[in-house]
Amino acid sequence: MIAFAGFAAPANAAPAWFNSPYNYVVLDQDVRVALTEFGRNLGLPVVLSDAVNGRVRGRIEARTAGDFMERLAGANGLTWYFDGSVLHVSADKEFVTRVLDAGRLRGEAVASEMRELGLADERFSLRAARNGNVITVSGPPAYINVVGQLVERMQPEPVVSGDDPRVRVFRGGVMTEVVSTGPTEADQSGSDRENAARKARAARP
Repeated sequence: MIAFAGFAAPANAAPAWFNSPYNYVVLDQDVRVALTEFGRNLGLPVVLSDAVNGRVRGRIEARTAGDFMERLAGANGLTWYFDGSVLHVSADKEFVTRVLDAGRLRGEAVASEMRELGLADERFSLRAARNGNVITVSGPPAYINVVGQLVERMQPEPVVSGDDPRVRVFRGGVMTEVVSTGPTEADQSGSDRENAARKARAARP
């Protein structure tokens, strides 16, 4: 059994648009149109999954953009995630859990980087195995994708081994310098032949 450790990240500051006044009302409107207009009113790119559909029933209004988004999402079975640039909206039924291979990273490093970049969201979870490089992520597809892309970008550069120590390559140019570190096999063979010839001459009467 693999034990997982959860990371209790401090709540990130709400997006800048979240507390902005929002003096718009939605009444019996296609939900995709309502979300598209929401993004247009705030100057936010909005990406809707194919599963987002239906009509807004009743009246949706709020004092702030954040409250409006929460009410609209709650009334229509939607989940939203803001990655710092784009507002992603998907259906609640698309909320999933994925197990990701962290490669040579530790889960805490990934969680810390998510917080540092403002990508973490306390509504969704990111857990790592205590004894391995496995990360379990729960959230909407956009959040899962962000974590996966971050894990890929954070991988350390592979260590190159087995290079010839006698060769130094000057980066940024085409010059290659061969550095002598002692007699090569060819040099050694030539030296052995020369020594044998000397001994043969010395042995002649």
